[in-house]
Amino acid sequence: MSKLLAFIRKSAVMLILLSLFVTPSVAADTPGPAKPILVVSSVSYDQWYENVALIGGLSGSPDLARGLEAMLNLATGNRGLAGLDKSRPWAGIVIPREPSPDQGFDAYACLPVDDLTALLEVVRPFTKNIHHYEGHGDGTHQIDLRNGFELVAIQKGNWAMVAMGLETAGMRSVDNPMRLLGDLPKRYDLAARLFVSQWPKAFETLNDAEIDRLIQEMRRRPDETAADYAVRRYAAQLGNQAAARALEKLDRVTVGLALDHQARQLSAEVTLIAKEGTPLARQWSECGKNESHLAGFRLPNAAATATWSGTLSKVASDTLVSIVGTAKQRAFRDINRSTRPERVELEREIASSVLDVIQGLTTNQSLEGTASVVLQPDATALIAAMRLPAGGQWPEKIEHLIAMVRRYPDVRSGVQHETDRGGEVRLHTLSTPIPDNAEGRQTLVRLFGEEIEIVIGAGKETLYVATGRDARAALKQALAASRSTPAAPTAPLECSLAIVPVAELAAELAEGRDRINATRIVAALNRSPGRDHVRLTVGPIDGGIRIRAEFEEGILRMAGLAAGMLATGQEGTDPTVIP
Repeated sequence: MSKLLAFIRKSAVMLILLSLFVTPSVAADTPGPAKPILVVSSVSYDQWYENVALIGGLSGSPDLARGLEAMLNLATGNRGLAGLDKSRPWAGIVIPREPSPDQGFDAYACLPVDDLTALLEVVRPFTKNIHHYEGHGDGTHQIDLRNGFELVAIQKGNWAMVAMGLETAGMRSVDNPMRLLGDLPKRYDLAARLFVSQWPKAFETLNDAEIDRLIQEMRRRPDETAADYAVRRYAAQLGNQAAARALEKLDRVTVGLALDHQARQLSAEVTLIAKEGTPLARQWSECGKNESHLAGFRLPNAAATATWSGTLSKVASDTLVSIVGTAKQRAFRDINRSTRPERVELEREIASSVLDVIQGLTTNQSLEGTASVVLQPDATALIAAMRLPAGGQWPEKIEHLIAMVRRYPDVRSGVQHETDRGGEVRLHTLSTPIPDNAEGRQTLVRLFGEEIEIVIGAGKETLYVATGRDARAALKQALAASRSTPAAPTAPLECSLAIVPVAELAAELAEGRDRINATRIVAALNRSPGRDHVRLTVGPIDGGIRIRAEFEEGILRMAGLAAGMLATGQEGTDPTVIP
């Protein structure tokens, strides 16, 4: 209890004194308005109370919000947050320091208040001293913290501005912080918006130079080959170059969290807005206009699905080619160390053939594909399809790979002829028994049966792969559905994961405490039937692109239950009892 009280006390004080870690200002005596580089938005105290109450109700703790508020009152001597207007949002503003923006940043917090004096009395026990700032009247207060820092609190109408410098640029000139936050308080419970185009140029140069220096000083790991080390540094350099180019073309970036009480769903978003008229803005405006013929591969009974469509940059393609090349060297090294001598040559040929196929796929800058995973007890399967680069002689490469794998004495193979939109496809089936001494045999048998079966085929434009129980049937079903389904626009990325099938599989395979906890999580998820999904989407918006993750009601229940089990260390005796 004492640790929880200390946490609540520190959290309340740190939220109120948001600008604690900002360097003191040395700006001019008469600062003017400054455009923010970063704004932070939070909904009101009342809204946070409702959010905590919802999470508590879903996770089996209906009194969670009331309990936390009672602890807050206890920590503040029954003052609570007196003086704070609990019905209005909070704000944080970061601005370039004036008169020379290249010298750093200043920041201030904007707290809605009914009575600043009463609010200061709430935090007084956690400070060294609070007094009126000399020469600035009753409206300005100096807060001396116990760690030696000094804060300044200024009341402007029904707002309290809190900063680490009396002359923080713009703090006195802002009458209504909500104008700086724009649409953030309406869209998100907690959000931050970075105005990239207003970032001082001197800091861009400084950051690039610092990152380049760090890359040059990257040390080789003890177990890392020279080739691996070279690729890791090369990838870091390409990533830094790509990030620098992106920053030059970005206007603003927004990150936000929102809890939808009606849908009982939590969403997290990142939006990237490009500078108007840039190639990046034009490229993003075209996102989502590609059409896919692979809709049939999103199986209706799948526990997980993914669909992707877009264009891979030349930098990314070159990086992938280098990574696959390094993987080939590592594969050869591992084969030489661990494979029986009579099979070294064969396994090197197979590894080389597989990685050649993968490396060929990375040269395709036009990406399109989809995959589904089914976790039903008698129909576990993974199927996937992706568009092939033109002119790669893919059927011949697949035939060559299959011919080498057939040389293993315990591998059986077969061929079936199917059709896709491009014509005939030869589906090669490879199967091998799971050895009795195989590591994790119970899991493998649960997923695949007594044999592991893999189906591979290359059509005129598409590569197909399937594995699992009766993989051929799952793949034929997907091909038939795709042939009969018209092409439809597809987003750059869509992923969906249903947690119940995953948790049920974990509960089936786990033992002891892990099995009890997994079973309890399944029971919690089943209290929200059909609402157990995590979804990730990437799609275009006006002037940019949005990355959005959604967590349905069942996931919130599961998260609350898991947090409770971690906090208490309880194993539980009845797996069907939800606290």
